[in-house]
Amino acid sequence: MKVKNSRLDAIRLILSTQEIGSQEELLSVLAQEGFKLTQATLSRDLHQLRVVKTVGLQGRYRYVLTRPQQYRHAGEQGEVRAVAAPQETN
Repeated sequence: MKVKNSRLDAIRLILSTQEIGSQEELLSVLAQEGFKLTQATLSRDLHQLRVVKTVGLQGRYRYVLTRPQQYRHAGEQGEVRAVAAPQETN
């Protein structure tokens, strides 16, 4: 389960810091980070994280988290930690 949790955290980090427009592109970035998985596994992960595809500011499709938080690398071993996004005030 540790591998899956690490992979989900990596997906959150990638999607919160990069514009990713396809599963193939995301698989490539994950592979560069050392994760080996199939498109079917990635699809299940995206579903579990409730990731949606939307049109970005440049008119290009991109994946986004439906529960946005900012993620960053922390520590010497590159762990990923969530940093709560500020609450919007109306």
